[in-house]
Amino acid sequence: MLKADDITIFKLLENGKEISDALALYKNLVGAEEDWKARENCTRRASAVELESWRNGARKLNSAG
Repeated sequence: MLKADDITIFKLLENGKEISDALALYKNLVGAEEDWKARENCTRRASAVELESWRNGARKLNSAG
C-alpha cells in the first residue's frame, strides 16, 4: 500500500499505479473535513436560532414591562 510520503507522479508511473490510487489515500481526509464543516455549520445555525429566541424573549419582557 502506498503512503502519502511515497507519492510522486514518477514513482506512480514506475510502479504501474494510477493517479486514482494516489488520490484514494486522501479521500478519507477530504470526507472527514467535509463532515467537520457540515457539523460546524449546524452548530452555528443552532446557536443563531438560540440567540434569536433569547432576543425575542427579552423583547417580550421589555415590551410587557
